[in-house]
Amino acid sequence: MDLRIASYNLHGLNQGKSYLPTICDSHDLVLVQEHWLLPNDLDILNSIHCDFIQLSSSAMMDSVSRSVLRGRPYGGVGILVRNNLFKNVHCLAKRERFIAISVFDIVTVNLYLPVCTSDNRYKDELTFILEDILNVIGNCCCNKVVLGGDFNFELCDNNIVFKILRITLLN
Repeated sequence: MDLRIASYNLHGLNQGKSYLPTICDSHDLVLVQEHWLLPNDLDILNSIHCDFIQLSSSAMMDSVSRSVLRGRPYGGVGILVRNNLFKNVHCLAKRERFIAISVFDIVTVNLYLPVCTSDNRYKDELTFILEDILNVIGNCCCNKVVLGGDFNFELCDNNIVFKILRITLLN
């Protein structure tokens, strides 16, 4: 089966939602990043388009569980799935930085990587995320993988993060 997949960074649901129904009209899966929704508000994504159901995670879970939210919300990933495909969808992982599903024999991973910096904490966090994704992919029986989302770095051969991504995922 051919799946039509789109990826869209919302920069906050309120800012990006006006274009989202148009994307849904011509796609089967819509990967969204930076919806900025709190955990209790994730169901709002179900109201984007009547032909879609959402699977999503909030990047705000730890923040709101520790104390009152300060500052503006941030992050969050989701996948909007066309209703007629939903019975064939298996959620493989929901994390702050990525969500992974399988549809038929295709694993689709939607990720929102942290902004690229040169410090070791960034490299450690990136490596942890990529290893987690590899474990999720390795534990399912699909033979095709779609990796989409907001990588937050330039995809070019001389970029150190691109090199880490390529080495981690291709080995």
